[in-house]
Amino acid sequence: MPVVLPPIRHLDDHRGWTAGAAHASARGHAVISVNNESMTHRHGMTVQDILDERKYIFRMLAVSVNGQIVARKDYGNTPVPDGAEVQVIHMISGG
Repeated sequence: MPVVLPPIRHLDDHRGWTAGAAHASARGHAVISVNNESMTHRHGMTVQDILDERKYIFRMLAVSVNGQIVARKDYGNTPVPDGAEVQVIHMISGG
């Protein structure tokens, strides 16, 4: 069963509590949300760029961008748009 943590929330001096990506976006930065944490977005960013930057090295991953599952073979050529919601889940088996 995948574990998804609740969103990180920040105290904004003028608007109260805001979610991570909304907080950074409100300040004019291009951001995406990766597992509910803000990450700076760069033009041309791919799923593989996110995995590399966040140091996801486990081979058994499931990745979705805005609710769409991305096949492993497509990580390097799947663009991630500004404002995207990305979920990276470690697949773990046991008995």
